[in-house]
Amino acid sequence: MKQRNRRLDQAEEAYKAQDWARARAIYGELVAAHPSPSGELLVGLSDSLKYTGAFPEAAQAIEGAYRAFVDAGDDLGAARCATRITGFRMMSNDRSGARAWERRGWQHLERVGPCLERGYHAVAYVGCDIHDPGKLLENAELALAVAHEFDDRQLELRAFADIGLAQVSQGRVDEGFALMDEVMAAIVAGEMPDAQMRGVTLCALITACERSGDHGRAEHWGRTIEDNPPLQEMGIQVTHCQIAYGAVDAMRGRFDSAEARLQTAIEAQATTRYHSAASRAKFAELRIQQGRFNEAAALLKGYEDEFEAAQALASLSVALGEHGRAAALLRTYIRGLGDDCMRLGPALALLVELELRRNDLTSAAKAARRLLSLEEACSSNEIRAMGRLAAARIANHKGDHRAAIDDLETALTLLVHRDRPLLTAEVRLELARALAAAGDRTAAIVEAEAALATFLRLGVVPHIKTGQGVLAGLSTESRGVEVSAAAAPRLRMAESLTRREAEVARLVAEGLTNREVADRLFLSVRTVETHVDRVLGKLDFHTRTQLAGWVQQGERAEIT
Repeated sequence: MKQRNRRLDQAEEAYKAQDWARARAIYGELVAAHPSPSGELLVGLSDSLKYTGAFPEAAQAIEGAYRAFVDAGDDLGAARCATRITGFRMMSNDRSGARAWERRGWQHLERVGPCLERGYHAVAYVGCDIHDPGKLLENAELALAVAHEFDDRQLELRAFADIGLAQVSQGRVDEGFALMDEVMAAIVAGEMPDAQMRGVTLCALITACERSGDHGRAEHWGRTIEDNPPLQEMGIQVTHCQIAYGAVDAMRGRFDSAEARLQTAIEAQATTRYHSAASRAKFAELRIQQGRFNEAAALLKGYEDEFEAAQALASLSVALGEHGRAAALLRTYIRGLGDDCMRLGPALALLVELELRRNDLTSAAKAARRLLSLEEACSSNEIRAMGRLAAARIANHKGDHRAAIDDLETALTLLVHRDRPLLTAEVRLELARALAAAGDRTAAIVEAEAALATFLRLGVVPHIKTGQGVLAGLSTESRGVEVSAAAAPRLRMAESLTRREAEVARLVAEGLTNREVADRLFLSVRTVETHVDRVLGKLDFHTRTQLAGWVQQGERAEIT
């Protein structure tokens, strides 16, 4: 007995010191030696397993702890376990199981009465896993009330983070980030000692950056996490940071950086089903923009039932011409978003464009009205610009080109000083269409050339093709459909490429790494690197993505 008590003391010391590997070993030894281990012992084992990344084993241990507390008639202990089990079920994407354990936890807590655990149970779900910000806000406000009743600073900070995420998602961006700035400062000051609570709280903060496109905060908070080892104890949090960085980089047109970060997130060992779906979906959207549809489909294979992958699946269907399927996917996705205007905006904007392609003006107008209604609640200029773009597309479709021009000029004004090059270029291309239809061909060509230049710089293949088509239709000179005014200078520069450089350019466009190109052409890696640098310089490109987008859209024949 003395030996067992001594080992138990050592386990508790290791737990308090957050020496999780040692705690895991001692708790495992104690549990194995006892025919009916106590709930407390199994909770200690579960937590130490979780913090060392053994999530399935941790979930099994906490379910054993729940049974032990129930057998002992300890409703509070059982409720605490139910809270943890709810979180584990969500991590494994078992939403129905999570809801069942959430209800079971409340049943135990009803018998306990007022207690601090009610607040923690209210935030059993990770904030980014709750699709409807209204529900997230309701849960967080309950947790906040309990935190204040029992004077629990850690629970208060967690509630503030979830409230902030809900507010940002609803479009109350400044209000939400004001709360989250306070939370981040408190975390850095050491006011949140529990690693699990820190991890899920930081997830809420990073998710808010991703949904709002706030690159400044994403970079600042990300550097803070990377430079502060205690904030990296939960590997899942580091993975989430990479997804958020990648998503925001993609919004700003930094596709190479986005690709690198999302690839890191996909390959991460410490991950959840949510993170896996989110990283694959964001990466698939990049591949769609690059015209690499087969790779996008491979990334999304097996994730067709995941909410986070729905918009990427819809975008892929649009690219493949499967418009009916794309519309069905978007409608399902939109239904699950509640009043999350930061994600509703892009989804509704895509739905408007899609319905017009299907010549369903009634459905397009319905989606556009809902998108425009977000302006009342949403303080995001990007969402407002999307609404104006949608209204302009409908006006153009109906032949009211002057109204379209007014909406598009407003959209461009909203996007001034916003680092959203792809969205701005989409607006300018639609403006080119409206100006041409209104009889101002010269202005239309200027807007189309500017839009296409952006598409080429970013390497977004579907948009390049569309832009080339619009500009070719506007041109009064004898240009081929595949060669635009913006592309022609690069075609002239391409004449200076050597045959070897042309070969390297084609292989880069196929997605091969320098090592793979070297193996294919029997060259050294350093030689390939030199050829790639020369090709980029001669064509005035800055990234491989830009080169690939240009080659894949038909210029391949012009290079050779």
